[in-house]
Amino acid sequence: MNMEPKNAFARFHVRQAFGIHLFFHALAIVFTFMGVVYAPLVLYALYLILLVSGFLQASSAKTKPLPLLGDHFQKWFTFIS
Repeated sequence: MNMEPKNAFARFHVRQAFGIHLFFHALAIVFTFMGVVYAPLVLYALYLILLVSGFLQASSAKTKPLPLLGDHFQKWFTFIS
């Protein structure tokens, strides 16, 4: 796969998905140490909503970043190319 030309559309969505996963795991660790009981249910719902939203964006060929953190994900994860 490294022989294929770089695709900006694919890089955009990989960065967004990577950011969603890291954000989910970071919050899961924080909530675990805080001992919050119902927060994981909300966290899982938010995680699924963001993943489905990203999938729908990718399948409709749109490159709209996620609210709040999407632009930051594009800046932070420039190593994904």
